[in-house]
Amino acid sequence: MDKTSKLIETDYDDLTYKIIGCGMAVHRKLGSGLRENSYQRDLEVEFSNQNISFQSQLMLEVRDKERNDVLIGYYIPDFIVDQKVVVEIKALRGIDNSHVAQLIGYLAVTGLNVGLILNFGTKSLQKRRIFPPSNIREHTLNRQWLFIPDWLKKVESTEIKLKSDDDLSSNKPPHQNQQISSIRSNQSVASIRSISSSNPLTAPITDPLNQQALLKSISSIRSSNPLTASVQSAPVIR
Repeated sequence: MDKTSKLIETDYDDLTYKIIGCGMAVHRKLGSGLRENSYQRDLEVEFSNQNISFQSQLMLEVRDKERNDVLIGYYIPDFIVDQKVVVEIKALRGIDNSHVAQLIGYLAVTGLNVGLILNFGTKSLQKRRIFPPSNIREHTLNRQWLFIPDWLKKVESTEIKLKSDDDLSSNKPPHQNQQISSIRSNQSVASIRSISSSNPLTAPITDPLNQQALLKSISSIRSSNPLTASVQSAPVIR
């Protein structure tokens, strides 16, 4: 832990120290230069050996409050430890503001009070505690780290098309609008049924094979994610 972090005492210190200890053990074993999923697997083993409860890559719903809480995607933190600390692992040359913004988004959705970034890409383990800023709700949506499955993209595409049809029909006579509305309703139901039948998230969370395929796709997306986001307001970083 860096010197400034030692100055801040919280109710989660014992747990965060244990998490960091596990991270250091994994770093000593594997060194730097590997992919994130290698550290992910070994950290899971280390948590289990230390009797630390955790959830790995839990899919958290992200909803748009300005659109009647419609589902727009998922956040997938690497770990939620003991239902108290969000842990995100990296294998990079350093931690930047986009990673801080990522973790703040996770804190906003989970309502938890502390996050921890562990970076295995440096010579020694790099770690940083993140606390939620006072305006945490403003950081709920961060599209850079939002995972949108294909089935949800299809739903959004259908909604956009229907809205476009509404705009076009606004200038038509009433009797034509009624016909268009009836046709559009049937198309919408058929489209949604088709999407739902192929939706990997209607059963996948309980289907290990389906979840494994999803997480493989997610890992590919996250590994190629450009680091361009910035924090809108200064978070509390210790």
